[in-house]
Amino acid sequence: MPVSPTYPGVYIQEIPSGVRTITGVATSIAAFVGRAARGPVNTPVTITSFADFERIFGGLTALSRLGYAVRDFYQNGGTTAIIVRLTHSDAAKAAIPLPGGPPTLTAANEGAWGNTLHAVVDNNVSLDVANQFLLTTADLFNLTVRDFNTQVTETYRNLTVKDSPRRIDRVLELESSLVRSTGALTSVPTANAPPGAGKTIWTAKSGGPCCWLTLRRVGQRSPRRRPAFPLLARARTRPCFFRASRKPTRC
Repeated sequence: MPVSPTYPGVYIQEIPSGVRTITGVATSIAAFVGRAARGPVNTPVTITSFADFERIFGGLTALSRLGYAVRDFYQNGGTTAIIVRLTHSDAAKAAIPLPGGPPTLTAANEGAWGNTLHAVVDNNVSLDVANQFLLTTADLFNLTVRDFNTQVTETYRNLTVKDSPRRIDRVLELESSLVRSTGALTSVPTANAPPGAGKTIWTAKSGGPCCWLTLRRVGQRSPRRRPAFPLLARARTRPCFFRASRKPTRC
């Protein structure tokens, strides 16, 4: 600040220099833009290993060179990369209403990868949680989602469509990497029947859970049966659909 002389003498005023120190930045960060099997769209995502790329973007795919470029980058000593996934303008998220709903489940991001997602609802809920949020057990349900491609399974207990911290759209938005809840929250989804002896909730056999839904393929008139709650996505090119290993049987 300016010096105010008060008596004869020598005064020194320091003036900031116009020279600014250049801060060093990393020069080994690579950016990759292209198609990937899954992952956020048009959003830059920083990764530090090829394992991160496999977890977020689905790894290698014959439909794109992006995964191979990222793999080679890390095999040759790369440390940090920024990935931007691109899709066609008409890419859609797989979606289907839960029985007894809405709500509607949609895949977390666009692409035919959502065709391998299945969901099961049960009502083995906690009375203590219901009392904590001034709800009844009839207001709660559990949701289990599984990606049959990666075998990743997510389980969310004591969800509700009522306004509370356990409301399904809020919980999935914060915790799920597979699905989101969209649409009006008007009713509690219908629970699947429990699996038979020696079966699991994913077993598509007689005695397993009643989890068959009727859905249509894109451009197909006659409905077909699929297990659990398959999420159907529109794909611009050849669509990928879940194929059951055997014919469905009623519970």
